[in-house]
Amino acid sequence: MLQNLYAIPVYKTKLPEHEKVQQEFKDIINKDDYFEKVSSWYSNVDTTFGNPEATKLPFNTFIKSAIVVLNEYIKHFKVDAPIRYGVECWLNRYKENYHQEVHNHAGRSIFSCAYMMNTPKDSGNFVFYKNTYDNLHASGLPVLSSQPFAYNNRITPPLDEGDIIFFPSTLEHYVTGNKTNTVRATISANFILEIKQDEEK
Repeated sequence: MLQNLYAIPVYKTKLPEHEKVQQEFKDIINKDDYFEKVSSWYSNVDTTFGNPEATKLPFNTFIKSAIVVLNEYIKHFKVDAPIRYGVECWLNRYKENYHQEVHNHAGRSIFSCAYMMNTPKDSGNFVFYKNTYDNLHASGLPVLSSQPFAYNNRITPPLDEGDIIFFPSTLEHYVTGNKTNTVRATISANFILEIKQDEEK
């Protein structure tokens, strides 16, 4: 499903190998050795981001499956050159009251994604945020219309367990707190797209 979000194409679908990926990470979610806090993040989420031990994790199935979806997404940008992908991914674990602050993945990557591997009801929402619309909401403009206000500074896409959502890496987003005592687990990834050289084709 393609949706224009702030006039930016965002793509959501089911990860083709969801059940397999979920099974491969089933026991890993409970192993604390792979998880840590990131001191530069203003959040309490446990993550494998930056942990050298994470290179041992079975991300291959996820990466291959995610690239299948990414290939569909980039068609909307009229990409037709032969592409080489650079991928970095990490596992996030949200216990009760854990959350992720507003951030983006701007840097070398062009696109990013969030995969809803284990998302029990009320365990948090993935939310896109656009601060340029804050002034419209603070101004009181929305209450002057009987119609739903069209310019939302926060958009929560409907995401079910197994869904993956792709978006430009510069788009800000966050995850609300887990209101349950059941662990929420997601995989985030960044994708660097480069043109394949002749010798790689």
